[in-house]
Amino acid sequence: MPFEQGAPTFGLNDGKCQTWASAGTYSGTLTDIMSIQMGNVTMELVSAILTGDDRQTAIAALAIGGTVQMRFGGLNPTMMGVLTGKTVTAISSVSQLGIKGSNKMPYIGIIFKALSAETGDTWLYLPKCKIVSNFTFMQMEYGTFATPEVTLQIVDDDTYGVINVITHPTDLAITVMPPAN
Repeated sequence: MPFEQGAPTFGLNDGKCQTWASAGTYSGTLTDIMSIQMGNVTMELVSAILTGDDRQTAIAALAIGGTVQMRFGGLNPTMMGVLTGKTVTAISSVSQLGIKGSNKMPYIGIIFKALSAETGDTWLYLPKCKIVSNFTFMQMEYGTFATPEVTLQIVDDDTYGVINVITHPTDLAITVMPPAN
């Protein structure tokens, strides 16, 4: 039996993020998540089990959100600006990203892309996420590349929901947010 389009996925080929503006709408520039190494998405549920008559009589489970962990290589000021909602200033050849105490984190959208081992690709589109936990912004260590890792909470977007799985019959580049079609 042949695999479905986009399956089985292998690796993590690309990741992009952009600032969320309102349901299904983004602002700013679609930005590459440099040297993306990991995109781990977990759907969160709320559930209950009704018991009676010495047995389980009903079960309810609803998707309510999720979490996404991502690990990437290097410290790309533009991408970190999207993640933190800050503007990168440039003077001559110098770029600076400054974060102050009490700065609020923005909502962002994320797309991860994995190539299929057979044909096509699979995208995970997370329309509305926000950093909600501490993360190591930068590590500097002898003989090691910096690979920051961050956890974001996925919030329901009124237009696109929580998590979208998109498959293509051929490998496509991520060029817009939200994904076309």
